Amino acid sequence: MAQVFENLNDVMLPANKPVVLTIGTFDGVHCAHQALLRETIEEARRQNGIAAVLTFQNHPRTVIAPGHEPMLLTNWPAKRDLILAQGIDVLVGIPFDESLLQMPAEQFVSDVIGKKFGARAVMSGPAFHFGFRGAGNSELLQKLSDKHAYVYKRQDPISLHGCRVSSTLIRDMLDRGDVAGAAELLTRPHRNVGTVVTGDGIGRTIQFPTANMQLAQDVLIPPRGVYAVRVTDGASTYPAMMNIGWRPTVGGKELRNEIHLLDFDGDLVGRRMTIDYVKRLRDEKKFDGLDALREQLQQDRVAARAALTSP
Repeated sequence: MAQVFENLNDVMLPANKPVVLTIGTFDGVHCAHQALLRETIEEARRQNGIAAVLTFQNHPRTVIAPGHEPMLLTNWPAKRDLILAQGIDVLVGIPFDESLLQMPAEQFVSDVIGKKFGARAVMSGPAFHFGFRGAGNSELLQKLSDKHAYVYKRQDPISLHGCRVSSTLIRDMLDRGDVAGAAELLTRPHRNVGTVVTGDGIGRTIQFPTANMQLAQDVLIPPRGVYAVRVTDGASTYPAMMNIGWRPTVGGKELRNEIHLLDFDGDLVGRRMTIDYVKRLRDEKKFDGLDALREQLQQDRVAARAALTSP
């Protein structure tokens, strides 16, 4: 069973097994991250050693540039579970804080990679930076490898459809509403989790009852529009469609995230729900009354079901 540490001081690794360590933010745990994790595990198995990951619970830019950090693809609980699912032996997920921001890059290599992990092999992505003012990079890791007795390997960039895979690219796709394209790079749908709260009940009056979702605010929410989604409440998964928007037809005063489950009719208030975004169906629109809205929603329901049942 994998070990998980959330404080660097708690990390204790057996001295008789070589440690193969990879380090990074791993936001999204996308296909390039997965390839790096697989390579780390394979190398650890070759050495009869330990495959270890060091990552951060928050995005480093929350400390480097507060107020300008990107929305997350995966918060810490989701990232933790996704990394563990790859088969890693040891996962260290720590808060990125001021001490890490101020730590000179060479000290990070000496104190963390060397003394704390005792790493005999180190792997990183092509754009990994660390240490004070980001001075640490793949060149420094290679330069210091002999001094600290580890072998360093930098992952080559991974491209799909001519684009270099990165968390930034996936955020850009989601910001455009391209949830299907983002899912290809993530190898799964983009996900958010939230709780159903009381709404105003307008949907039920037109035979389209909706659940008003209070979503995690640190995870990226796609732009306004209607989406085909899958919704899970822990026990069951339902096909659904979701509207993200201001509800201009009914004079909405706030941005809402509302889901309509295609094969369910019951009270959802208070339930914790997971939403997987599968396909964007259309932009948000203002209709000439509730009858026109209901007619459009009937078309959306057909389109959502088709999107959710296609291979």
